Amino acid sequence: MPTRAGSTQGLAEIVDKPVSTIAEVADRLGEVYEHARTTSTAGDDDGIACFSGLYQTITRTIDVTPYEDRAFLERLDLEFARRYFAALHAYAVDRTSAPGPWKLLFDARSNPRIERVQFAAAGVNAHINYDLADALLGTVPDFPPNEARRRDYDTVDEAFKRHMDSLREYYDAPFGDSLWDRTVLDRLANLVGDMLVRGTRANAWDDAIRVWTAQDREKARTRMLAGLDVEASFLGRALMLPIL
Repeated sequence: MPTRAGSTQGLAEIVDKPVSTIAEVADRLGEVYEHARTTSTAGDDDGIACFSGLYQTITRTIDVTPYEDRAFLERLDLEFARRYFAALHAYAVDRTSAPGPWKLLFDARSNPRIERVQFAAAGVNAHINYDLADALLGTVPDFPPNEARRRDYDTVDEAFKRHMDSLREYYDAPFGDSLWDRTVLDRLANLVGDMLVRGTRANAWDDAIRVWTAQDREKARTRMLAGLDVEASFLGRALMLPIL
C-alpha cells in the first residue's frame, strides 16, 4: 500500500540528482510526477503530482522558446527549479523546515476534498510568489538586469498563456470543460488566469530588484523571504480550502 512517508523519501532521492539544463529539469519533474502519483494513496489526484505535471508542461514549452539571452533564461530556470526540489528535500528530511507555502501543499497532498486544480494553483502560488524572486537573486550576480533580459523574463508569461485553456480543461477547472470552449466565460477565465500569472511574475521581478539594489542585500533578502512566506502561505490556505 502506498504511503505518504515512503513517497516523500523517494521524491527526495529523485530531486537530489543535479540538473544542468532546462531539458533535465523537465525530465526530473517527470520523475517526480510519476513517483508521486504511483506511490501516493491519492494516485493521479496527488497534490505533488498535480503541480509537477503542470510544471513539466510549462518547462518543456520554455525550453523550446527563443530568447534574446538564452544563457540568462536557462540559469534562471535552473535556479527556479532547484528551489522546488530543495523544498521537497527539506520536507522529506524535516517537514517543519520546508517553506510555509510548500509545507501546506505537501501536508495536504492526499486530501480527497481538495481538487486537482486547487493543488496545481497552490503549487504555482508557492513557486512564483515565494521562490521566483529568490531565484532571480540567484541569477542576477552573473546576469545583471537589463532590458533584453526583462523581455526574456516576460516571454515566459506566454508559455502559461499558450497552455491556459488546455490546462484548465485537464485539471477540471471552472468553465474548463470542452463544452465551454470559446464561450464568454471560458475566455474570461483564461484572461483572469493570464493576468494573475503576469501580475505575480512582475511582482517577483520588482521584489528581486529592490533587494538587489539594497545597501544590505542579505538583510533585505531575509526580510523579503519572511514576508513572502507569510503572503504565499495565506494565499495557499485559501486556494486549498475544501470545496465540499
